[in-house]
Amino acid sequence: MVGVYKWLMELLISKQLKFEEGEIELLGEYVLMVPVNFFVEATKVAIKGGKRAINDLYFSAWTSGFAIVDKFIERYHLHKFEERYKIAMDVLALAGIGDYKTIEFLPTKISHFKVFKNPIARKFYPSKKVVDHFLRGANAGGGTLVHERIINCVELDCEAINGKECEFVNATEEVLKEKVNSKIIKSQLDLKYLIKKEKKFMDEWKKK
Repeated sequence: MVGVYKWLMELLISKQLKFEEGEIELLGEYVLMVPVNFFVEATKVAIKGGKRAINDLYFSAWTSGFAIVDKFIERYHLHKFEERYKIAMDVLALAGIGDYKTIEFLPTKISHFKVFKNPIARKFYPSKKVVDHFLRGANAGGGTLVHERIINCVELDCEAINGKECEFVNATEEVLKEKVNSKIIKSQLDLKYLIKKEKKFMDEWKKK
């Protein structure tokens, strides 16, 4: 985590992160400091709304993860898969989402990792189900730029359930279906619905 704080200071010194009256700007992108309860309540509303609402919350986070990681890749000229993966993990840690520890990383295919100290999941503890629909989306959106493939994410275990850690598989559709139980995938992702929206978003993003 020391490296993340050093990086934060570099962003401030270089004015890539600016705090001005009523505004926070990171690499030219406006950002907000939002209490964790905002994400907790948004997650509760999505869960109550059912699978489509969960997928819509997930997709909104997917676009956010994609957008901010794209800014960092452009700013730091990150060409290697490993460089992009590290910056994505650092961005999420900088946002206060938790401490990421890699289990497996195969470029163009999969990122498998655990997250400790996840503030959203902690708010739901104890829970009988995984709850990190927003974080899954952010993982996948950023992961799409890391792997240069459309990536989606499932949560295998959750700090909201075990009180210790979350575990995610961030992968292409093919690898997800190979590595993860189909019941888990179907319970968290409507891949046909999501991939159509993700492709449309990427097409529009390229035109900017």
